Amino acid sequence: RCNNSVINIYNNIIINIFLLYIFNLNILNYINNYE
Repeated sequence: RCNNSVINIYNNIIINIFLLYIFNLNILNYINNYE
């Protein structure tokens, strides 16, 4: 149970970083297209 909890936290961190990465790419793309 403790090990599974650690794995869940690790997966959540990876997913959050991945979503932030995509979000940042979209913002940079939008700024480049806007200028």
